[in-house]
Amino acid sequence: MKSNLQLMLLVMLAVCAAPSRAEDLPPAAAASAPAMAAPAGPTAAALPPTVFKELDQAYDRLQAFKYAHQIPLTLGAWQWWHADRGKALHYGTKDASGTFFFYLTADPTRPLIGGPVKSVGAHVEVRVNDGDKFRGFFSSRLWTYDSYLWAYTPYGTFKAGQVRKCIGRDWDDSFWGGTAYFDGFKLNPDWGVSWENTHVFDARLSLASFAQFFVHEDGINGSLGYAEPESIPGFTAKNTVVLRTVAKFKASERVQLELGLSGQLGGIASSRWDIGSQQTTACAVDLSVHYTLRKDLDLKVFGEVLQSEGAISPYRYVSGGASTRIVDTLLGLHVRHGMITYRVGRSSGRDYHPDGQQLIWVGGVTVALAKNIDCYVERVRWTVRPAFFKQDLTFNDGWELALHWRL
Repeated sequence: MKSNLQLMLLVMLAVCAAPSRAEDLPPAAAASAPAMAAPAGPTAAALPPTVFKELDQAYDRLQAFKYAHQIPLTLGAWQWWHADRGKALHYGTKDASGTFFFYLTADPTRPLIGGPVKSVGAHVEVRVNDGDKFRGFFSSRLWTYDSYLWAYTPYGTFKAGQVRKCIGRDWDDSFWGGTAYFDGFKLNPDWGVSWENTHVFDARLSLASFAQFFVHEDGINGSLGYAEPESIPGFTAKNTVVLRTVAKFKASERVQLELGLSGQLGGIASSRWDIGSQQTTACAVDLSVHYTLRKDLDLKVFGEVLQSEGAISPYRYVSGGASTRIVDTLLGLHVRHGMITYRVGRSSGRDYHPDGQQLIWVGGVTVALAKNIDCYVERVRWTVRPAFFKQDLTFNDGWELALHWRL
Protein backbone atom coordinates (compact mmCIF):
# COMPACT_ATOMS: atom_id res chain seq x y z
CA MET A 1 0.00 0.00 0.00
CA LYS A 2 2.77 2.43 0.91
CA SER A 3 4.63 1.60 -2.30
CA ASN A 4 1.45 2.31 -4.29
CA LEU A 5 1.14 5.70 -2.58
CA GLN A 6 4.71 6.52 -3.54
CA LEU A 7 4.07 5.53 -7.17
CA MET A 8 0.98 7.76 -7.16
CA LEU A 9 3.13 10.63 -5.90
CA LEU A 10 5.61 10.04 -8.74
CA VAL A 11 2.78 10.22 -11.30
CA MET A 12 1.46 13.43 -9.74
CA LEU A 13 4.93 14.96 -9.78
CA ALA A 14 5.39 14.06 -13.43
CA VAL A 15 2.52 16.41 -14.25
CA CYS A 16 4.23 19.33 -12.48
CA ALA A 17 7.82 18.09 -13.03
CA ALA A 18 9.98 20.14 -10.70
CA PRO A 19 13.48 21.09 -9.44
CA SER A 20 14.66 23.39 -6.71
CA ARG A 21 18.40 23.63 -6.34
CA ALA A 22 20.34 25.50 -3.71
CA GLU A 23 23.98 26.52 -3.82
CA ASP A 24 26.56 23.82 -4.49
CA LEU A 25 27.19 22.11 -1.18
CA PRO A 26 30.14 19.81 -0.50
CA PRO A 27 29.64 16.37 1.10
CA ALA A 28 30.73 15.10 4.52
CA ALA A 29 33.67 13.08 5.78
CA ALA A 30 34.92 10.01 7.61
CA ALA A 31 33.23 6.64 7.46
CA SER A 32 33.97 5.23 10.90
CA ALA A 33 33.88 8.59 12.68
CA PRO A 34 31.77 10.46 10.12
CA ALA A 35 32.43 14.12 9.55
CA MET A 36 30.30 16.92 8.35
CA ALA A 37 28.85 17.93 5.07
CA ALA A 38 29.58 21.56 4.49
CA PRO A 39 27.32 24.12 2.87
CA ALA A 40 28.25 26.68 0.23
CA GLY A 41 28.71 30.36 0.95
CA PRO A 42 25.85 32.84 0.57
CA THR A 43 24.94 34.11 -2.86
CA ALA A 44 26.01 37.56 -3.97
CA ALA A 45 22.39 38.68 -4.00
CA ALA A 46 21.87 37.90 -0.31
CA LEU A 47 25.22 38.48 1.37
CA PRO A 48 24.96 39.39 5.06
CA PRO A 49 27.17 42.05 6.66
CA THR A 50 30.74 40.83 7.16
CA VAL A 51 33.52 41.30 9.72
CA PHE A 52 36.45 42.31 7.50
CA LYS A 53 35.46 44.96 4.95
CA GLU A 54 39.04 45.15 3.59
CA LEU A 55 38.83 41.49 2.59
CA ASP A 56 35.52 42.21 0.88
CA GLN A 57 37.16 44.93 -1.21
CA ALA A 58 40.06 42.65 -2.16
CA TYR A 59 37.63 39.90 -3.15
CA ASP A 60 35.61 42.35 -5.28
CA ARG A 61 38.78 43.40 -7.11
CA LEU A 62 39.68 39.76 -7.77
CA GLN A 63 36.22 39.00 -9.17
CA ALA A 64 36.38 42.09 -11.39
CA PHE A 65 39.77 40.95 -12.72
CA LYS A 66 38.47 37.44 -13.47
CA TYR A 67 35.43 38.88 -15.24
CA ALA A 68 37.49 41.31 -17.32
CA HIS A 69 39.90 38.57 -18.42
CA GLN A 70 37.22 35.87 -18.81
CA ILE A 71 38.68 33.52 -16.19
CA PRO A 72 35.74 31.29 -15.09
CA LEU A 73 37.64 29.58 -12.28
CA THR A 74 37.10 29.41 -8.52
CA LEU A 75 39.57 27.94 -6.03
CA GLY A 76 38.46 27.12 -2.51
CA ALA A 77 38.72 24.79 0.46
CA TRP A 78 36.87 23.46 3.46
CA GLN A 79 39.16 23.23 6.49
CA TRP A 80 37.90 21.44 9.58
CA TRP A 81 38.87 20.93 13.21
CA HIS A 82 37.18 18.42 15.53
CA ALA A 83 37.22 17.96 19.29
CA ASP A 84 35.54 15.20 21.26
CA ARG A 85 33.71 16.55 24.28
CA GLY A 86 36.26 17.66 26.86
CA LYS A 87 39.22 17.09 24.49
CA ALA A 88 41.46 19.42 22.46
CA LEU A 89 40.82 20.45 18.86
CA HIS A 90 42.57 18.48 16.11
CA TYR A 91 42.79 19.15 12.38
CA GLY A 92 40.30 16.56 11.13
CA THR A 93 40.13 13.22 12.97
CA LYS A 94 42.22 10.06 13.08
CA ASP A 95 39.90 8.58 10.43
CA ALA A 96 39.71 11.74 8.30
CA SER A 97 43.09 13.41 8.62
CA GLY A 98 44.23 16.46 6.68
CA THR A 99 42.19 19.16 4.96
CA PHE A 100 38.51 18.32 4.50
CA PHE A 101 39.03 19.03 0.81
CA PHE A 102 40.28 21.61 -1.68
CA TYR A 103 38.25 22.29 -4.82
CA LEU A 104 38.58 23.96 -8.20
CA THR A 105 35.51 24.83 -10.29
CA ALA A 106 35.36 25.91 -13.92
CA ASP A 107 32.23 27.50 -15.43
CA PRO A 108 32.85 28.32 -19.11
CA THR A 109 29.82 29.85 -20.85
CA ARG A 110 29.10 30.68 -24.49
CA PRO A 111 26.05 32.73 -25.58
CA LEU A 112 24.33 31.75 -28.84
CA ILE A 113 22.45 33.97 -31.26
CA GLY A 114 19.36 32.64 -33.01
CA GLY A 115 17.66 29.32 -32.47
CA PRO A 116 16.01 27.89 -29.35
CA VAL A 117 19.26 27.50 -27.37
CA LYS A 118 20.29 30.83 -25.85
CA SER A 119 23.57 29.76 -24.24
CA VAL A 120 25.64 26.66 -23.51
CA GLY A 121 28.34 25.89 -21.00
CA ALA A 122 29.78 23.52 -18.48
CA HIS A 123 30.20 23.25 -14.74
CA VAL A 124 33.19 21.18 -13.63
CA GLU A 125 34.27 20.72 -10.02
CA VAL A 126 37.40 18.79 -9.05
CA ARG A 127 38.07 17.99 -5.40
CA VAL A 128 41.14 16.66 -3.62
CA ASN A 129 42.17 16.10 -0.03
CA ASP A 130 45.66 15.78 1.42
CA GLY A 131 44.96 13.15 4.06
CA ASP A 132 42.78 10.06 4.16
CA LYS A 133 40.30 9.35 1.37
CA PHE A 134 37.07 11.31 1.77
CA ARG A 135 35.18 8.04 2.18
CA GLY A 136 36.59 4.56 2.49
CA PHE A 137 34.75 3.41 -0.66
CA PHE A 138 36.17 6.26 -2.81
CA SER A 139 38.70 5.05 -5.39
CA SER A 140 41.04 8.04 -4.95
CA ARG A 141 41.77 11.22 -3.00
CA LEU A 142 40.97 13.09 -6.23
CA TRP A 143 37.40 13.10 -7.56
CA THR A 144 34.88 15.11 -9.56
CA TYR A 145 31.59 16.32 -8.13
CA ASP A 146 28.45 17.64 -9.87
CA SER A 147 30.24 18.15 -13.23
CA TYR A 148 28.09 18.46 -16.34
CA LEU A 149 27.36 20.20 -19.65
CA TRP A 150 24.31 22.47 -19.84
CA ALA A 151 22.14 24.31 -22.35
CA TYR A 152 19.76 27.16 -21.52
CA THR A 153 16.53 27.51 -23.51
CA PRO A 154 13.19 29.30 -23.06
CA TYR A 155 11.82 25.90 -22.02
CA GLY A 156 14.28 25.34 -19.19
CA THR A 157 17.87 24.35 -18.54
CA PHE A 158 19.06 20.94 -19.74
CA LYS A 159 22.06 19.20 -18.13
CA ALA A 160 23.98 16.03 -18.94
CA GLY A 161 26.82 14.41 -17.02
CA GLN A 162 27.46 13.98 -13.32
CA VAL A 163 24.38 15.73 -11.94
CA ARG A 164 23.34 16.00 -8.31
CA LYS A 165 20.03 14.33 -7.43
CA CYS A 166 17.42 16.44 -5.70
CA ILE A 167 15.22 14.39 -3.42
CA GLY A 168 13.80 16.69 -0.74
CA ARG A 169 15.40 19.98 0.28
CA ASP A 170 19.06 20.31 -0.66
CA TRP A 171 20.57 21.10 2.72
CA ASP A 172 20.01 22.41 6.24
CA ASP A 173 22.91 24.97 6.05
CA SER A 174 24.85 23.23 8.81
CA PHE A 175 28.38 21.89 8.40
CA TRP A 176 27.79 18.44 9.87
CA GLY A 177 24.53 17.50 8.16
CA GLY A 178 21.66 15.20 9.08
CA THR A 179 20.58 11.57 8.93
CA ALA A 180 19.33 11.76 5.32
CA TYR A 181 22.81 12.84 4.22
CA PHE A 182 24.57 9.92 5.91
CA ASP A 183 21.90 7.61 4.45
CA GLY A 184 22.96 8.76 0.96
CA PHE A 185 19.91 10.81 -0.04
CA LYS A 186 21.51 14.29 0.01
CA LEU A 187 24.29 15.90 -2.07
CA ASN A 188 24.51 12.75 -4.19
CA PRO A 189 25.48 13.13 -7.87
CA ASP A 190 25.14 10.34 -10.43
CA TRP A 191 25.51 9.96 -14.21
CA GLY A 192 22.45 11.14 -16.08
CA VAL A 193 20.41 14.01 -17.53
CA SER A 194 18.30 16.73 -15.94
CA TRP A 195 15.70 19.33 -16.94
CA GLU A 196 15.12 22.34 -14.70
CA ASN A 197 12.74 25.26 -15.01
CA THR A 198 11.10 27.97 -12.88
CA HIS A 199 7.73 29.46 -13.84
CA VAL A 200 6.89 32.83 -12.28
CA PHE A 201 3.12 33.35 -12.10
CA ASP A 202 3.29 36.80 -10.52
CA ALA A 203 5.28 38.76 -7.93
CA ARG A 204 4.02 36.48 -5.16
CA LEU A 205 3.98 32.95 -6.60
CA SER A 206 6.49 30.83 -8.52
CA LEU A 207 6.92 27.11 -9.22
CA ALA A 208 10.35 25.53 -9.58
CA SER A 209 10.47 22.19 -11.40
CA PHE A 210 12.91 19.51 -12.38
CA ALA A 211 12.94 16.02 -13.84
CA GLN A 212 16.01 13.78 -13.84
CA PHE A 213 17.02 10.36 -15.15
CA PHE A 214 20.20 8.62 -13.98
CA VAL A 215 21.67 5.76 -15.95
CA HIS A 216 24.30 4.68 -13.43
CA GLU A 217 25.74 5.62 -10.04
CA ASP A 218 29.09 7.47 -9.96
CA GLY A 219 30.51 6.02 -6.72
CA ILE A 220 30.53 9.47 -5.07
CA ASN A 221 28.47 10.59 -2.08
CA GLY A 222 28.83 11.21 1.64
CA SER A 223 27.02 8.17 3.02
CA LEU A 224 28.54 5.89 5.61
CA GLY A 225 29.99 2.59 4.46
CA TYR A 226 27.25 0.06 3.59
CA ALA A 227 24.51 2.67 4.10
CA GLU A 228 23.37 2.51 0.45
CA PRO A 229 24.40 0.98 -2.92
CA GLU A 230 27.32 3.23 -3.92
CA SER A 231 29.37 2.14 -0.92
CA ILE A 232 28.69 -1.58 -1.47
CA PRO A 233 30.67 -3.75 -3.94
CA GLY A 234 28.45 -5.69 -6.34
CA PHE A 235 25.35 -3.59 -5.55
CA THR A 236 24.75 -0.90 -8.19
CA ALA A 237 22.02 1.74 -8.54
CA LYS A 238 20.77 2.11 -12.13
CA ASN A 239 17.95 3.70 -14.15
CA THR A 240 16.69 6.08 -11.48
CA VAL A 241 13.99 8.74 -12.03
CA VAL A 242 13.85 11.77 -9.71
CA LEU A 243 11.11 14.43 -9.82
CA ARG A 244 10.70 17.49 -7.64
CA THR A 245 8.45 20.54 -7.48
CA VAL A 246 8.71 23.53 -5.15
CA ALA A 247 6.05 26.23 -4.82
CA LYS A 248 7.25 29.56 -3.40
CA PHE A 249 4.63 31.95 -2.07
CA LYS A 250 5.29 35.47 -0.80
CA ALA A 251 2.52 35.94 1.73
CA SER A 252 3.63 39.50 2.59
CA GLU A 253 6.69 41.72 2.48
CA ARG A 254 7.96 39.88 5.56
CA VAL A 255 6.78 36.28 5.10
CA GLN A 256 7.70 33.72 2.43
CA LEU A 257 6.65 30.05 2.34
CA GLU A 258 8.10 27.15 0.33
CA LEU A 259 6.44 23.76 -0.11
CA GLY A 260 8.32 20.96 -1.88
CA LEU A 261 7.28 17.51 -3.11
CA SER A 262 9.79 14.94 -4.36
CA GLY A 263 9.66 11.41 -5.72
CA GLN A 264 12.22 8.81 -6.78
CA LEU A 265 11.93 5.45 -8.53
CA GLY A 266 14.89 3.25 -9.42
CA GLY A 267 16.51 -0.13 -9.55
CA ILE A 268 19.53 -1.75 -7.92
CA ALA A 269 21.42 -4.52 -9.76
CA SER A 270 23.04 -7.09 -7.48
CA SER A 271 25.76 -9.67 -8.06
CA ARG A 272 26.04 -10.44 -4.33
CA TRP A 273 25.13 -13.67 -2.53
CA ASP A 274 23.56 -11.92 0.49
CA ILE A 275 21.01 -9.68 -1.28
CA GLY A 276 19.26 -9.78 -4.64
CA SER A 277 18.40 -7.05 -7.14
CA GLN A 278 15.92 -4.49 -5.84
CA GLN A 279 13.28 -2.02 -7.01
CA THR A 280 13.21 1.03 -4.74
CA THR A 281 11.02 4.10 -4.32
CA ALA A 282 11.30 7.24 -2.20
CA CYS A 283 9.20 10.32 -1.59
CA ALA A 284 9.66 13.50 0.45
CA VAL A 285 7.65 16.49 1.64
CA ASP A 286 9.36 19.64 2.91
CA LEU A 287 8.12 23.01 4.15
CA SER A 288 9.94 26.18 5.15
CA VAL A 289 8.80 29.56 6.44
CA HIS A 290 11.04 32.62 6.20
CA TYR A 291 10.18 35.70 8.27
CA THR A 292 12.04 39.02 7.97
CA LEU A 293 11.78 41.19 11.06
CA ARG A 294 14.08 43.91 9.73
CA LYS A 295 16.96 44.28 7.28
CA ASP A 296 19.55 42.72 9.59
CA LEU A 297 17.28 40.25 11.42
CA ASP A 298 15.32 37.32 10.02
CA LEU A 299 14.40 33.77 10.95
CA LYS A 300 13.64 30.55 9.10
CA VAL A 301 11.79 27.45 10.30
CA PHE A 302 11.83 24.31 8.16
CA GLY A 303 11.04 20.63 8.23
CA GLU A 304 11.12 17.54 6.02
CA VAL A 305 9.93 13.94 5.99
CA LEU A 306 11.65 11.53 3.58
CA GLN A 307 10.69 7.87 3.22
CA SER A 308 12.21 5.13 1.08
CA GLU A 309 10.90 1.64 0.36
CA GLY A 310 13.05 -1.33 -0.67
CA ALA A 311 16.32 -2.71 0.70
CA ILE A 312 19.21 -0.38 -0.26
CA SER A 313 21.87 -2.29 1.72
CA PRO A 314 22.38 -5.82 3.10
CA TYR A 315 23.97 -4.43 6.30
CA ARG A 316 22.62 -1.02 7.26
CA TYR A 317 24.67 0.80 9.92
CA VAL A 318 21.42 1.75 11.71
CA SER A 319 19.80 -1.69 11.92
CA GLY A 320 22.60 -4.13 11.10
CA GLY A 321 20.52 -5.75 8.37
CA ALA A 322 18.69 -5.26 5.04
CA SER A 323 16.00 -2.86 6.25
CA THR A 324 13.17 -2.51 3.74
CA ARG A 325 11.94 0.93 4.85
CA ILE A 326 13.81 4.07 5.98
CA VAL A 327 12.19 7.24 7.31
CA ASP A 328 14.32 10.37 7.84
CA THR A 329 12.88 13.52 9.40
CA LEU A 330 14.37 16.99 9.86
CA LEU A 331 13.40 20.06 11.89
CA GLY A 332 15.43 23.26 11.96
CA LEU A 333 15.46 26.87 13.13
CA HIS A 334 17.80 29.61 11.90
CA VAL A 335 18.03 33.17 13.19
CA ARG A 336 20.27 35.59 11.28
CA HIS A 337 21.30 38.77 13.06
CA GLY A 338 23.74 40.82 11.00
CA MET A 339 26.85 38.79 10.19
CA ILE A 340 25.94 35.86 12.49
CA THR A 341 23.43 33.08 11.86
CA TYR A 342 22.37 31.04 14.90
CA ARG A 343 21.22 27.50 14.08
CA VAL A 344 19.69 24.47 15.74
CA GLY A 345 18.59 21.31 13.96
CA ARG A 346 17.26 17.89 14.85
CA SER A 347 17.28 14.99 12.38
CA SER A 348 16.18 11.47 13.10
CA GLY A 349 16.13 8.23 11.15
CA ARG A 350 14.27 4.98 11.63
CA ASP A 351 14.91 1.69 9.87
CA TYR A 352 12.21 -0.99 9.67
CA HIS A 353 12.43 -4.77 9.09
CA PRO A 354 14.93 -5.07 10.75
CA ASP A 355 14.55 -2.03 13.01
CA GLY A 356 16.94 0.62 14.23
CA GLN A 357 16.99 4.32 14.99
CA GLN A 358 19.39 7.27 15.00
CA LEU A 359 19.28 10.87 16.18
CA ILE A 360 21.48 13.87 15.33
CA TRP A 361 21.37 17.22 17.14
CA VAL A 362 23.37 20.08 15.62
CA GLY A 363 23.52 23.53 17.21
CA GLY A 364 25.88 26.32 16.28
CA VAL A 365 26.62 29.58 14.52
CA THR A 366 27.87 30.69 11.12
CA VAL A 367 29.88 33.90 11.00
CA ALA A 368 30.37 35.75 7.70
CA LEU A 369 33.99 36.89 8.11
CA ALA A 370 34.07 38.21 4.53
CA LYS A 371 32.13 37.73 1.29
CA ASN A 372 34.30 34.72 0.52
CA ILE A 373 35.09 33.41 4.03
CA ASP A 374 32.61 31.74 6.40
CA CYS A 375 33.31 30.22 9.80
CA TYR A 376 31.16 27.44 11.31
CA VAL A 377 31.15 26.48 14.99
CA GLU A 378 28.89 23.56 15.93
CA ARG A 379 28.08 21.25 18.80
CA VAL A 380 27.07 17.79 17.53
CA ARG A 381 25.46 14.87 19.30
CA TRP A 382 24.81 11.72 17.21
CA THR A 383 23.54 8.41 18.59
CA VAL A 384 22.48 5.17 16.89
CA ARG A 385 20.59 2.21 18.37
CA PRO A 386 19.98 -1.01 16.39
CA ALA A 387 17.02 -3.07 17.59
CA PHE A 388 19.24 -5.73 19.17
CA PHE A 389 21.18 -3.15 21.28
CA LYS A 390 20.08 -2.19 24.77
CA GLN A 391 21.80 1.20 24.73
CA ASP A 392 22.79 3.89 22.25
CA LEU A 393 26.02 3.85 20.28
CA THR A 394 27.66 7.30 20.22
CA PHE A 395 28.87 8.23 16.73
CA ASN A 396 29.76 11.82 17.65
CA ASP A 397 29.68 13.85 20.84
CA GLY A 398 31.88 16.84 20.24
CA TRP A 399 32.66 20.22 18.70
CA GLU A 400 33.27 21.12 15.07
CA LEU A 401 35.06 24.19 13.70
CA ALA A 402 35.08 24.72 9.93
CA LEU A 403 36.41 27.44 7.65
CA HIS A 404 35.19 27.77 4.07
CA TRP A 405 37.13 30.12 1.79
CA ARG A 406 36.98 30.66 -1.96
CA LEU A 407 38.78 32.92 -4.44
